[in-house]
Amino acid sequence: MAKDERRRTARGAVLGVVVLMLASGLAAAAGATHPPDRFSLVVGVRPLVPPPHIPVPHASVPVGTWPITLADDPANGTVWVANEISGNVTVVNASSDGVLVPSITVGASPIGLAYDSANGDVYVGNYGAGNVTVIDAATHKVVVPSIPVGSGAFSIAVDSSNGDLFVANSLSGTVTVISGATNQVIVPSITVGSDPTGVTYDSLNGDVYVANFASGNVTVLDGATHKVIVPSITVGTEPEFFAVDPANGSLFVSNVGSNNVTVLAGSTNKVVGPGITVPAFPRNVVYDPANGNVYVATSGTSNVTVIDAATHAVSPWPIPVGSAPFSLTLDAASGHLFVGNLQSDNLTVLVPGTPLSPGSSGSSTTNFLGLSAGVGYAVLAVLVAWGVAGTALAIRFSRARTAPAPLQPAASATPPPPTNPPTNPPPGAT
Repeated sequence: MAKDERRRTARGAVLGVVVLMLASGLAAAAGATHPPDRFSLVVGVRPLVPPPHIPVPHASVPVGTWPITLADDPANGTVWVANEISGNVTVVNASSDGVLVPSITVGASPIGLAYDSANGDVYVGNYGAGNVTVIDAATHKVVVPSIPVGSGAFSIAVDSSNGDLFVANSLSGTVTVISGATNQVIVPSITVGSDPTGVTYDSLNGDVYVANFASGNVTVLDGATHKVIVPSITVGTEPEFFAVDPANGSLFVSNVGSNNVTVLAGSTNKVVGPGITVPAFPRNVVYDPANGNVYVATSGTSNVTVIDAATHAVSPWPIPVGSAPFSLTLDAASGHLFVGNLQSDNLTVLVPGTPLSPGSSGSSTTNFLGLSAGVGYAVLAVLVAWGVAGTALAIRFSRARTAPAPLQPAASATPPPPTNPPTNPPPGAT
């Protein structure tokens, strides 16, 4: 019987505490900033759904095989996809998420991809062919089938100040510079680190940054003179791609081997703070100026990880996408974030979440099952009553179990006679 009472006591106490906590969360939500016709739920500091500044999956777009790189063309409202294994390029409408051109044939193993706003061309780095194909972004026609570069053309960056293109040749350990005005090579080879993969241009300082995958460092080039100005900045293990925050020139470097992101200050070309730990295999990264997020395609988890660019804090809300996400691009006009999933052969389209209400951080409240305010407050009243009843039940069982035992008589100063006196008297007794 005692065991049953203890179980009932524990159950009642837990029930009362849990329900009262839930009710207190609802009460806190009542004073939070949210639309007047909705009722919200607060549970600790983490909402039941991602906060509004975290984008959410919207659509899935089938493309070619192994979509490894994406590029945004804001002038024509399109997203370009380099499909490495199928050896072609797919063009997607950035607003409707529909496929405009399923396949444009290019060179072997296309990996590098960039759009040049100065001439309206798209450049495709063909890793297996050691050349670059040029496509007219408006007509989707190939205008230059092949510009010879180094071996293993992996990525391409455009210097927006002069239209030059920098091609990272991973197998030859060099960078080739192409003039966007003439589509001719102007610098055949700039030696950098071992296995250069990612390359990006920082418009604030005019520098070009090259991630050297095998040597674990970053090389900095002057975008105007094409000279190496910083041979090596040590970052994490196997650095691969960059994202640039144009507001302050910070660069975020994904390190595949150490599962973290290194931050560089573009003003000093120095590492800022320790690496930001992220889930397995961070690949492409992109910065979103609309909300200050840095998005990381973490291919080992089939998620996109979100980092606050200002605080370097990692959001507890990973965004589920397809299998083995690798590439990212952000379409500024639509606000859509496109994710290339290698193993699913598709794009996941992420759209902005609900805009934050004035005065709300979006980090603690969320709609409670879509309840209207009236129903929400009714639920609150029921939960409070339920919690009080459960707690009272626990107290009743606790009191019953701990009722005092009957009082015992006080001990006498004179010890009571023995129940069985000895049969033989002690010595000296008469």
